Amino acid sequence: MKLCHTDTRNPEKWSKADRQRDCSRAMVSSRWTRNPFGVRPVEVMPMVQPGILYFDEKPADATGYNALLRTRLEAIPEWDKVAGGYLPIWASNDGRQQLWAFDVSNVAVVEAWATTLAESFPWAHGIHFDYFSSLGWLAPDRPVWAWRGWDTGYALLTRRVGYMHNKTYKLIGQQYHRTAITHYVDGLYHEESPGHFGQSFEDLARIVGPQDVIELRSPENFPESYREQVKAFVEERGCYLSWGRDATAGVGL
Repeated sequence: MKLCHTDTRNPEKWSKADRQRDCSRAMVSSRWTRNPFGVRPVEVMPMVQPGILYFDEKPADATGYNALLRTRLEAIPEWDKVAGGYLPIWASNDGRQQLWAFDVSNVAVVEAWATTLAESFPWAHGIHFDYFSSLGWLAPDRPVWAWRGWDTGYALLTRRVGYMHNKTYKLIGQQYHRTAITHYVDGLYHEESPGHFGQSFEDLARIVGPQDVIELRSPENFPESYREQVKAFVEERGCYLSWGRDATAGVGL
C-alpha cells in the first residue's frame, strides 16, 4: 500500500520518529526549507493556499516562503482584492487566525506566486494546493466573470510551476469539488474521509487515479469495518492512503 504522511506542523514540532515514518509521499508545512526525510525516497510536497495567513490581524509568518510571497504581492496593486473586495476563506474557531485570499485572476499575482514557489522549494517533489477550487465554490456571491478569471489564473499557475521545474513537479489539489480546474493537477487529495463530500466508494471509483490521495483524518472515529473498507479501496485503486494527520499521522495503521 502506498502511504502518504500528512503532517503540516511546523518543523520544530517534528520528532525523529516523524522523519522516519514509513511512507512514499508526504504533505508538509510550507515553513520547511529542506527535505525533512533527507535522502530517503519520499515524495515531499509543501502545502500552500491561495491566500495570506494572519494572526491577530497581523501576517502570521515573518520569514520564509510566506513572507517572501507577501512582500512580492504587496508590490502589485489590488493584489488582496478578489472581484473588488476582500475574501476570507478560512478562520480558526477562536477567530485569531484568518486566511485571506489574494487575487488568483491577476496575472502579476500568478507570476509572483509561481516564482516564489520555485525559489522556496527547489528541493521538493511537488506542491500540494489547498483550496484548489473554483471561485464559484469558494465565493458563490462573487460575479460569474470573476469565477472564470480565477479558474484561468489557477490554470496558468499550474502550467507556470510545471514549466519552471521542467515538468518534474507533481501537483496535487485539495478541496477540489470536481470543478473546472481539477484536470490541471496530477492528482487530487480527497480530504477528511471518502464520503466527506457526499461521495460513495462507487462515485470515487470512477474518478480516483494512481496519484490521488484518500485521507482518513480521524480513523478512531470510524468502525473497524469502515477502516478496512478504506484500506481495501486504496489497494484496489492503487492510490495513496493518508491515515491520521499531524501528530496522529500513521498512528494505528
